[in-house]
Amino acid sequence: MEGLVIREGRTADLDEVLRLWVQMVDYHAALDARLRMRTDAEGLEGMRGYLESCLESPESRLFVAEIAERPGLVGYLLAHIRPISPLVIPPTCGHISDLCVDEPFRRQGIGRELVRAAWDWFRERGQTQLRLSVAAANAAGQAFWRAMGFQELMLQMTMDLG
Repeated sequence: MEGLVIREGRTADLDEVLRLWVQMVDYHAALDARLRMRTDAEGLEGMRGYLESCLESPESRLFVAEIAERPGLVGYLLAHIRPISPLVIPPTCGHISDLCVDEPFRRQGIGRELVRAAWDWFRERGQTQLRLSVAAANAAGQAFWRAMGFQELMLQMTMDLG
């Protein structure tokens, strides 16, 4: 996409990241009510605090996408280096917890470029494996991740007790 810039996020980006995060949360809640999250003022403040801690952590990186000459962000990705287990080989992995591209800009390669930026960051830090979760009801998300080369490893299951 012409004019696309992928860069590391900063504190000044958080209002826009939160706007996109709400879009992502609403999308998932519409797919499956069990994926709902709080997006009220308290929920937004909690997410802002979490994002701020990620910005300060050497084990996390926020990547954002913007288009030159256009205000606001068109996407973001949140990446982490996480321990798996001291018994697993390798014992750590790259982990993508969030990826959101603003709805009007989807299917234009922005998500792919955000993932490539994360891949580079993970490789620079010696990570040889990348993991993520995608909702079972999110067929579009599953198709995107498979097209990026991801394969199923584990199946996460849930049961409501109430």
